[in-house]
Amino acid sequence: MAELRINTIFSCILSVVLCTAQDIHQLTVTAGDNVTLSCTSTTDYPTWFGPELYDGNVQQYNNHGQSSFPNPKVPEQKRLRLGWANDKRSLIISDLIFSDRGLYQCVTVAKINMSVRVPPQSPMISNTEISAGDTLIIRKSESQVTSLVCISSGGYPQPLVQWYRGNTGTQPITSSSAVSTGNNSYNVTQTYTFTPQRQDDGVKYICQSSFRTAPRHISTSSVELFLYCE
Repeated sequence: MAELRINTIFSCILSVVLCTAQDIHQLTVTAGDNVTLSCTSTTDYPTWFGPELYDGNVQQYNNHGQSSFPNPKVPEQKRLRLGWANDKRSLIISDLIFSDRGLYQCVTVAKINMSVRVPPQSPMISNTEISAGDTLIIRKSESQVTSLVCISSGGYPQPLVQWYRGNTGTQPITSSSAVSTGNNSYNVTQTYTFTPQRQDDGVKYICQSSFRTAPRHISTSSVELFLYCE
């Protein structure tokens, strides 16, 4: 499902994107999904233009009235993922990848600026072990400074990574972030440093990654703290 935001602040969520205003519409989709871009043309197989450039010029995918996508200046891996919806006017892009982002236009209809969101890998908590009950635990000593480290890798845009104590229905606990960038991706290391007390023994700590806006793609990992008490 795609989220459509119009510059006039009006927003809606549609599985098929239908735009009639003359603004540039902002569309957020997720890598690996399929998206349908609708066109209000009155004729079948209208000409579609995409964000690919050749000699500085945007490329059209098809000739008006033709269902094939023969333009050799558009990468083959992209042409193979293009198709038509049942109305023969809406463009389908399958198996979205990051490089699909950019401006799309159907003949003279409003333009759609599509950004592709890449969910990060599930958060990974460092220095854990697997308990007899097949859950992650971490062993620490009472009254000694402890750091819980969680890593979220490969997301785009930068995900929000937070630590929670007990459950995610509470306020996130204060932690620090370190961010590095990869190939069109972000890696976030979130560290919670504290001095555990006896009442922290057996408490579950949850690391959650998400995007700040929908689709949020929330993912969590948790660890249970076992203390060596004085």
